[in-house]
Amino acid sequence: PGTQHAMWRGRVDGGDDIVGRLPRRPGTAEGADREHQLLQQLEATPLTSIVDIPQLLHVGGPHELYPHRWSVLAWLDGRDAWTARHEIDHDSPRLGARLAEVVTAIAGLGHGLPVPYRAVGDEGIPIRPHIDLLLEQLDRVGPGVGHLFDVERVRQLAAEAYALDDPTTPCFIHDALIPRNLPLTAA
Repeated sequence: PGTQHAMWRGRVDGGDDIVGRLPRRPGTAEGADREHQLLQQLEATPLTSIVDIPQLLHVGGPHELYPHRWSVLAWLDGRDAWTARHEIDHDSPRLGARLAEVVTAIAGLGHGLPVPYRAVGDEGIPIRPHIDLLLEQLDRVGPGVGHLFDVERVRQLAAEAYALDDPTTPCFIHDALIPRNLPLTAA
């Protein structure tokens, strides 16, 4: 399942797995062309050396039975971090470092990618409301999360970011870094 798309996994004659990806609502469907273009452009970036990019295989058009454009992608084998959460606690520091590497590489892709402009208040900018929320959540969960990460270091970095005049720089981002969107390669 996906928040923005319904997805189905299938197998093509010959054994290759694919995923059909259909937008769940008109707002999501409006970004389909931009997403298709972006996937093709990402295949030619250094990002592919550290993370798998799904290959776009087909784009389908609206039909009387389904009103939006849709796509078929090559299946990337593995699991998401939410599904594997009970098995990865001991590996959290390595996974956190790996995620930071991917986020940094995404931000370094530069301009020229087909991404929407984000107005102040949208996800991605400005950062201060996000820092406030982070600190609020850290206060709510209390010291019990200290075995997962260095809480005081996170608070220190948050304070440093908050002190900056403009801690955001316009760049390409992944705005849904939730456990279901964090792939773990098949071992």
